[in-house]
Amino acid sequence: MKLGIKILLWGCLVWTSHLSGFNSVENPDSDTLLQKHRIVLEPVPLKKLSVYMPVVWMNIESGSNGVPLSMLNRFAFGGYISPNEMNDYQQLLSSTGNRMGAMQNYGINIYPIVGIPVAKKLALENISLEIDDISGASFNQDAFRLVFQGNTNYLGQTLNVGNNSVESWRTRSLVFHFRKVFSKWDLIPTVQFSQCLNYTNIQTQDVQLKSDALGDEITFSGNAFAANSGYSFWGNGVGLQAGLVVAIKNIYQNQKNAFALSFGIKNFGFYSISDVNVTSRNAVWNADQSSLNPEGWNNTDPFKLQAVQISSSDLQFGTWFNRQGDSIKSKLNFLETKRRGTVLSPFTVLAKINITNHTYVSSLKRQEVMFKYVNVVGYLPQLSYWAYLRQEFKTLKGNTAFALNYMLGLSIGGFDDFNLNIGFTSNKLRFRNQTMIANLKLTGIESYFYPSKLHGAGIQCELLYPLYQ
Repeated sequence: MKLGIKILLWGCLVWTSHLSGFNSVENPDSDTLLQKHRIVLEPVPLKKLSVYMPVVWMNIESGSNGVPLSMLNRFAFGGYISPNEMNDYQQLLSSTGNRMGAMQNYGINIYPIVGIPVAKKLALENISLEIDDISGASFNQDAFRLVFQGNTNYLGQTLNVGNNSVESWRTRSLVFHFRKVFSKWDLIPTVQFSQCLNYTNIQTQDVQLKSDALGDEITFSGNAFAANSGYSFWGNGVGLQAGLVVAIKNIYQNQKNAFALSFGIKNFGFYSISDVNVTSRNAVWNADQSSLNPEGWNNTDPFKLQAVQISSSDLQFGTWFNRQGDSIKSKLNFLETKRRGTVLSPFTVLAKINITNHTYVSSLKRQEVMFKYVNVVGYLPQLSYWAYLRQEFKTLKGNTAFALNYMLGLSIGGFDDFNLNIGFTSNKLRFRNQTMIANLKLTGIESYFYPSKLHGAGIQCELLYPLYQ
């Protein structure tokens, strides 16, 4: 359990998933409209159309409803956490229902090749190579106390560790993106072939730890199992996933705005993983070792561990450790096995409404409302809103000196309770006489102002290039 929580916390600032999908951004200084792969293109009258796609990207999303950002930073990158600070942190948690997690996605587009625009779009729109880290945890306050503060601070008390779950993935995927265009709607399927580089799954059930006031006796009860494949650069398993997005280009239009709708599912599939180390207590497993999840639990009576009197000779030769260690292992009744199995991939469900202002009068150019759910422990359905704005700054003669393209947003749910978000867009970069677009989004900016009270943060950045004309 301790290892799983530490793995999860370490990743909270470096894990995410590339989930900004169904996104499009107007290039404000030309008649060009940016369109990401798997994205709906809003119907805007244009003289010239170039389709921009991400060349490289990195997205990070982290959050919690209890663990603050300052603790995550220190735990991930080093730093002393005093006992008083640790007490403050655990008091921010609820007795039950705490969650935290993080997702990271970074990748590169390998087809079409940058600098060689494709004159005609094919059914196979592009191919990308991506790496994902996804982790989540659901835990209670006493589990946090036991992992990070031990039992010494709670002598004479009962820690109801209870039911907790931790899961973590690291995967590498070759993703094929297709598009079939109809009159008013598009079908955007994806197929990806994946490797599982690391997989961890930890669960506890009804765990309870009670100690007397002097610490001479501890009573333990409950069930648990931990499955870990270990990390392998060449992979511990293989997977196959697919996705499908339906994009309706123009569901409604009035004099000022055009409405577009996208919805779908991505990364739905499986991983087949072998040689997984499983340590369990009271878990019931199938006999052929072909499953990574127990079929049930065999509850046992609580047992007591008592302090032993150690003689000087035992201390000198260290036999006391082996003697007591064997006794503890025997009473805990841990079972260690190698197993294999097929597990469901952490898929994503998405739906988005785009509202595009096609009058070019207001500074508010576009709005989007998006629903997102990721099938991972600790992640709740997320609802987010983004406003895309353009502010022009004039000279004394009335000419445009420069323009600022920025985004403001709010999201509720996910790993976090809420996030205040901001972003910027630049189209000043050039490569081979083509305009490149850089996007930057910062999420959870409120946590930087109150890192000891508020929770996760994230960043999304990407560089786009006109791969199609």
